[in-house]
Amino acid sequence: MMPFTEECRTGEFEASLCGCCSDCESCCYAYCCYNAAKATAWAEVRGESTRCCHCWNYGLFIKANIRHIRGMEESLCCDCCAYMCCPCCALSQDLRELKKIKATCKQTWSQQSRGNFSTPQFRDHGMDSSNSGFSSNSGYGAPSNFAYGRNEVPMHDITLNKPLIYPNNNPYA
Repeated sequence: MMPFTEECRTGEFEASLCGCCSDCESCCYAYCCYNAAKATAWAEVRGESTRCCHCWNYGLFIKANIRHIRGMEESLCCDCCAYMCCPCCALSQDLRELKKIKATCKQTWSQQSRGNFSTPQFRDHGMDSSNSGFSSNSGYGAPSNFAYGRNEVPMHDITLNKPLIYPNNNPYA
């Protein structure tokens, strides 16, 4: 993947956290339709729609992608505080920032941004499909390096954002 152009890599947010009035459309969207606005931002960053944007940590993934595009240092603590203390302001900032990025970046948005911070890094516990009881090639099983201990059984595949399907609804079968 080629890096973003220098126009994008400003090293800072161009939209301030408290500058909601600079773009009334983004502000109203974030405050009045919070989950829909977060789903829109997620779709811009990831290139896919989601129905699970009520989770506050989706905002952290969005902000991490924006930081990556802008060439900024990661600041999970600041991003977490922004989304925990004033989620509407943080989301409004993200929407305004995404608009500015799309307007100023010369490279195609879909080629560069989507999917950079989407998949969590799983620890390897030595599990694979042969000893865990999961089938990773069916599309419904857990990945072979899933971050669960040997006696824990995941009920939801976070990489596919849907429940795991087990035979007879029994995860131990």
